[in-house]
Amino acid sequence: MTELQDRDYGAEMRALIEAETGTQPYVSALVAIRIVERLEHEDPMLLLGWLRGNAVQILRHTINLRDSARRASARHYSARTVFRDAADTYRETGNKEVVTKFLDARYATDGGLRKRLADMTGKDLAFVADTYADRVKRNRKQEMFLRLLAKKVGGGCVNDYFTEDLLNDMWQSLV
Repeated sequence: MTELQDRDYGAEMRALIEAETGTQPYVSALVAIRIVERLEHEDPMLLLGWLRGNAVQILRHTINLRDSARRASARHYSARTVFRDAADTYRETGNKEVVTKFLDARYATDGGLRKRLADMTGKDLAFVADTYADRVKRNRKQEMFLRLLAKKVGGGCVNDYFTEDLLNDMWQSLV
């Protein structure tokens, strides 16, 4: 166990990821497979130490992905007619199962507490709605920035036209 404590697994893994990704385009899933396969053969302790050190973040991310998938599924089923039909069926039969897919969707409320839609208060709903509105604003700014860059670079690359400092100044002017 002391070997697990004697290394900076975070720094070692960051360096490995950087070496595997560099500045060239890559597919993250393929890079991840390559790194795991390499470490299983060359340095299993790095893989184990890094996984142990990041277990909480990995599980948190996995839980968040699950909640996001559930919300996406609820949105898929939330067309007005689908929701209306489910609500009508619930009113007629009292069968909660027909609306469960909507009510079980989880959202992060104030302070990061995740709640099922069914258990949210008006304050919770307003907070979540505000976070979605903020994302819309940020995404619009990002879209505008990228469209401006696309118009300027055309068939070239961003590096052909802009320095990092100039890009930062441009982004700051939008923010």
